[in-house]
Amino acid sequence: SFGTSDFRVAMDLTGMGRSISQDGRNYGALLTRTAGATAWDGWAGPEIFIYESGNIIFRVRSDEDMTFASVLPDPDSQITRHIVLSRTGNKLTIQVDDDQPFEGTITK
Repeated sequence: SFGTSDFRVAMDLTGMGRSISQDGRNYGALLTRTAGATAWDGWAGPEIFIYESGNIIFRVRSDEDMTFASVLPDPDSQITRHIVLSRTGNKLTIQVDDDQPFEGTITK
């Protein structure tokens, strides 16, 4: 069950040269997973959102958000970045390129 045990996901991510958001929002979805037709009924996670500010929000569950501030500066620029997301035990790590990794602790 992806997101509830250890994992590692690596990808190259390139901005589109324009906003990553739809009108009226300040974020774009990188990854979402739901268990049913309605996202909030039986929601299974995980979800990853990238904000215009460069923040990344990672949701392991619907009631636990982890904010990683300024991990991805200027996400709409046409720069390719290598992103690695991993979970080991209750530790979640996000690393962009060769920068210092950001870590958070899953509590639920």
